[in-house]
Amino acid sequence: MSVSLPVESIIPDLIASLSTDDVLLSAPPGAGKSTAIPLALLKATSSRILLLQPRRVVVKQLAMYLAGQLGEAVGQTVGYRIRGEQKVSADTRLEIITEGILTRRLQQDPELAGVDIVLFDEFHERSLHSDFSLALATEVRQTLRDDLRLVVMSATLDVTPLTKLLPNAIVLASEGRRFAVEEIYAGECHISQLSQRMAALTAQVLKEERGDILVFLPTVKHINQVASLLSGVEKTNVVVLPLHGNLPLEQQQLALKPQIDNLRKVILATNIAETSLTIEGIRLVIDSGREQIAQFHPSTQMTELSLKMISQASAEQRKGRAGRLQTGICYRLWSKESHSRLAEFSLPAIRTQDITPLVLHSADWGTALDALPLLDYPSSAQLDSASGTLRSLALIDDQERITRLGKDSLRLPVDPRYASMLLRLREEAELTDDAELLLAGCLITALAEESPRTDNWIVSEVLSGLPGPVRQSISRQALRYAAMLGAKADRDDIFRISPASIALAIAYAQPAWLAQARNQQEFKLAMGTGAELTQPMTRSASWLAVLSGQRKEANLLIRLAEPIDEQVIIDHFSGQINTVQRAFYDVQSDAMRAEEQRYLGQILMSSKPLAKLNGGQRAACWRDWLIKKAVKDWPFFNEMEETIQRINMAIALGLTPDGFGDEEIWPEIKADWMLSQESVLAVLANSSSIAQLTKVAWSDVILQCLSWSQRQLIEQLLPAKLSVPSGSSRRLRYESDSRVVLSVKMQEMYGCNTPVTVGRGRQPVTVELLSPAGRPIQTTNDLPGFWRGSYNDVRKDMKGRYPKHFWPEDPTTAIPSAKTTKNK
Repeated sequence: MSVSLPVESIIPDLIASLSTDDVLLSAPPGAGKSTAIPLALLKATSSRILLLQPRRVVVKQLAMYLAGQLGEAVGQTVGYRIRGEQKVSADTRLEIITEGILTRRLQQDPELAGVDIVLFDEFHERSLHSDFSLALATEVRQTLRDDLRLVVMSATLDVTPLTKLLPNAIVLASEGRRFAVEEIYAGECHISQLSQRMAALTAQVLKEERGDILVFLPTVKHINQVASLLSGVEKTNVVVLPLHGNLPLEQQQLALKPQIDNLRKVILATNIAETSLTIEGIRLVIDSGREQIAQFHPSTQMTELSLKMISQASAEQRKGRAGRLQTGICYRLWSKESHSRLAEFSLPAIRTQDITPLVLHSADWGTALDALPLLDYPSSAQLDSASGTLRSLALIDDQERITRLGKDSLRLPVDPRYASMLLRLREEAELTDDAELLLAGCLITALAEESPRTDNWIVSEVLSGLPGPVRQSISRQALRYAAMLGAKADRDDIFRISPASIALAIAYAQPAWLAQARNQQEFKLAMGTGAELTQPMTRSASWLAVLSGQRKEANLLIRLAEPIDEQVIIDHFSGQINTVQRAFYDVQSDAMRAEEQRYLGQILMSSKPLAKLNGGQRAACWRDWLIKKAVKDWPFFNEMEETIQRINMAIALGLTPDGFGDEEIWPEIKADWMLSQESVLAVLANSSSIAQLTKVAWSDVILQCLSWSQRQLIEQLLPAKLSVPSGSSRRLRYESDSRVVLSVKMQEMYGCNTPVTVGRGRQPVTVELLSPAGRPIQTTNDLPGFWRGSYNDVRKDMKGRYPKHFWPEDPTTAIPSAKTTKNK
């Protein structure tokens, strides 16, 4: 006996609406939109329908379920297509596909001939291809097929953003799950204790409640840890099953079976189980509240994996797994208070992931990605990174138009980097009549897609030790690619490939990730960033071809790589090796050096010394070294500091040369200005060491950089020395742009009854009066005020210390003298 689903109440409105326009349908978890709506459309119309699902395992399960509801086998009225596998026939009217399949189909047939309705299921997940394929379908709908109908189905109640994309669409809403789900908040948990807490809570729920349990964990590592901690429960009529994307499809489907030998099921799943999957018997959900987020960093072209709290929308989705077929309970490993602080929705993938494939598809479509009707747009950094990658692979040109190689690459259902590699290796195989390298390319492409969990990082060893199901999956996919490229091979051939061929194929796919060893664990990538292994190498390798890894702080944490010989790199990547002649300053030896250097990207491969440097080369070396430092950090800054302060003081006081107006602009003393001046460059050209530069009269050099009128102003209004009443000339000390100090013995200033200033009287001079022994006894900015005030106290003290020296009662009328003793 069939049981009605909440979404069935709006099906008549849906069918009526599709006769005139598109539909936006919101239906909370458990409403039945993924099953009831496709079946209803098959029954009520003669339409041919495409149903998009974000996950492969859902495609097959859903196809089997819907075909079963019709009493048919898959491939008749209901069929499916996923990567490398399909079951369809001439009778198929409902085709369930993954989103990437629709993107490729639209590229090959923009009119979607023979298709009447496209259903976008689970659109709230906002995957890359769901956003992109909806944008393409929208353009098709608007320009080529006004009879094509789009139905966007989301578990999110708010479809307002979609109405901006499809303004004429009719909005329908369904009620949610049929059965109540109780929420139990189990309290906060630190991530370090997550596996232990989840295992303990699962064991407790097994004892206290009936029914199967779906446990949400963030990573495969956590799944394995919890499974190990629960190993004892399997002796008590319970089976523990993992469910994640890295499992072969057959093992994923095992977890979805309604009953396994009448055992009670505990399914340990990542967020692959959040949506669409109806797992019969699930009454209890235990939610860790965490998920693993992949964040692409355009600047380094690395993806960083991190654990974060899920959004409120994801929490609701997970809760909905328990209310599909009966009342249930959802245990949440966080507090009710913190639930309200969770983000409402997760960021869409187009804002966080590598968009290189989408930019290539856009170029083939003929519309730039940022000009398509998208709900959200990638950042300019993402676009620049993707375009740069595609240009380096020759898949688009400088005007971002797709090339012939780019079009050929789209015929291969793989990432553009691997497609480019496979096409190049096919050319090489045709020239050499040796297909091993091409087969190696097919194998590592399949390995990269499968991404098996392993503690070993050496690709050739990982391939030889693959478990049976994973080995079969990789072999099947690699042979499929080989067939598409015209190479003949069998399963035995595909795993007989030499490590050298594997390494070279990886290098062709990821040339920017060729890595030179710094030590047994640390490397430098050709792209310039660092890389590291999780543990030191057990065998020596000077170079690695890195297949995969993830960002760890600023470096790449290597997951899979293969040692590669340097001569192989030289032979096959000569076009990417640049030879430059470089002169540089060697700090350790305080000397100039010149070398001929060979670089692979940012990696120095070799160098050899060149002949003695000429003046121009020396000046260029110094400039390259000094430009990276602020002027105050130059080793010889002390020799030029006061002259710079004099210039800065002229600027601060607003001094301009007489008769020249104020149009002549003072320079800002920075490294780039200094290193553009001929007088400075001339000094640098004649100096080979810091020791020589510290002997230069930098005051004269800097003044020569000024105009004649500016130089005259500095020398006259902000002089290096000042005449004092004794007739002597004493040095002024310019300490900043607002402080200048005159250190002078007190006897030399007798008779001075006016303030001491420079800069046309705008800058007071701080007078540091010295004792006969040259020690400071008074500092003042107001010399006349000092004579009238505290001088008498100082006089008494000094007269007692230096009785032979002249200490007049009235210094303003006394005769100054450079001699400090009394006149006889």
